[in-house]
Amino acid sequence: AVSPDFFVFLNRSAPLLYNDPSLYCATAHNDLTFPINSHDSKKVIRTASIPDYGWMVRRDFAVNMTTAMQNLTHPFDWDMFTYYFIRGNRECIVPEVSRSHHFGNAGSHVSQFDDRMYFSIKNHNLDPNATVQGLDILYADVYEREIQTMLKQAHFINVSAISPCDDD
Repeated sequence: AVSPDFFVFLNRSAPLLYNDPSLYCATAHNDLTFPINSHDSKKVIRTASIPDYGWMVRRDFAVNMTTAMQNLTHPFDWDMFTYYFIRGNRECIVPEVSRSHHFGNAGSHVSQFDDRMYFSIKNHNLDPNATVQGLDILYADVYEREIQTMLKQAHFINVSAISPCDDD
């Protein structure tokens, strides 16, 4: 199942994917989109991720991927093979709240019970007006500067002096 803005997400991600060689995919599914940590349907992030449940890559990457998979001598799942052997050090564009939702009953590596327990609690966007924003800061050079700025502003926690689990 896909969100009402599934194609909008892919369309808005396409120029970034096309123009930034440090990226290899835009994927509509976020493996970490649990209710406790995914709230902003307009936010998009960069991460090392596998292409999952609705994704796009550049044509040259797709050709490279399919060519490499034709020459496999050992069985691999296409997504793991892509992640570990083809993507290199490139990253993926992923929405904070998924634009696709796994709707299968079971898979090659999970039972129906596992599938229901894991996927049924995940967030996925249902708002047709939740257009993703902030894609311009996800270009590699801009993103790295943003991360450096955030790290400089971060508060250092000395865990030998105070526990990060304390109430204050």
